[in-house]
Amino acid sequence: MDKDEYIKSNIVYLLHYWSNTAIAFGSIVIISLSFLDYLVTPSNFKTFLVYRIIATVAILLVYVMNRKIVSQRRHHLSTIFAALIVSTMIAGMIAKFGGHQSPYFAGMILAAIFGIGLIPLSLTTSVGVAVMIYALYLVPILSYDRITNVPYFINANIFILYCIFGLIFLRYMMHKRYVRELSLQYDLEQQKKQMEAYSFQLKDMVEERTKELHESEQWHRSLFENATDGIIVLDRNGIIVNANDKACEMHGF
Repeated sequence: MDKDEYIKSNIVYLLHYWSNTAIAFGSIVIISLSFLDYLVTPSNFKTFLVYRIIATVAILLVYVMNRKIVSQRRHHLSTIFAALIVSTMIAGMIAKFGGHQSPYFAGMILAAIFGIGLIPLSLTTSVGVAVMIYALYLVPILSYDRITNVPYFINANIFILYCIFGLIFLRYMMHKRYVRELSLQYDLEQQKKQMEAYSFQLKDMVEERTKELHESEQWHRSLFENATDGIIVLDRNGIIVNANDKACEMHGF
């Protein structure tokens, strides 16, 4: 596996992990925030609860379908589909309560955080998800609502756009960091493999050299022991340190 394939495969596994995590956690967030509906608009609480339950079930189905399969294309589609479900739910809440003055525009920011900020999508897919989320906020409002509170509407749009641009920039920088870290990790693993291969080669060389030395020692010892001449080995002080059988026989040792 070359470096590009290594980086791509690891990013796909990261995508698999974070897409499942974000989708599962997002389904919990959707249903857990229902208490805010009761605080903000008690009259719409039951309706919004139905919206949240439908969205949660749909997202959980996406999670189940996505959980065991590692595929970049599948994870991208799952993320787009999950973002579409959540954004549609929030757009329905906005249409039901407040229109262009609805505080539920913050839900679009949460959808962007989960869809773009947490999941390591490609830059192109991240931009596509961002455009889809913003369009599901803006287009319905412009189609059915009359903008009376212009400052509030402009403020909400600017806030959403700044958050989306910030998340896309964060995604771009995190992708570069992933690539840099995985590239370094690949180089380290290749160096480790080279060191292991060299270690095995060195071990084989040592074993071969030891075997040769052992054979050489046996050969010289055989010559020493079976020589027809007497051989005595002295150290520098004249002390006998070795003698063959012939020397012992000749000198009566």
